[in-house]
Amino acid sequence: MSIRTSATLALAAVTMSLGLSACGGGQSVEDACKIANKRATEATQNLSSISPTDPEGSASSIDKINDTLKDTVKDLENEKVKKELSELSDQFSKLTDLLGQLKDAGTDTTKLQQVSGELQSLSTDITQQAQDLNKLCS
Repeated sequence: MSIRTSATLALAAVTMSLGLSACGGGQSVEDACKIANKRATEATQNLSSISPTDPEGSASSIDKINDTLKDTVKDLENEKVKKELSELSDQFSKLTDLLGQLKDAGTDTTKLQQVSGELQSLSTDITQQAQDLNKLCS
């Protein structure tokens, strides 16, 4: 699988995870999910502009989304939703790191293959975390 395809898969998983219902402590799960969903929707409005051929620009966009997720986690009181959203945010941090590694790899095919494998694995992790969050908020 090519590096470009792996990056595209990871970014597709990101899009899918944020498109799902995000969820909410002293507040109900339903209330926390409403807050998280609203903010995630706002944060991902420009997600379609992310390009796997621009790892640096993509990392910057993912960082902005992740900042919104982290801020949302701080505002949630429901511990279940907070935990799930926090874990999703952690996945986004890993994605930013991998996009940086992709840029740094340049033309080193060994490094590109390694990063590609890690992007594939992370794509699976993001998808699973999004499914866990969606189950909680359904």
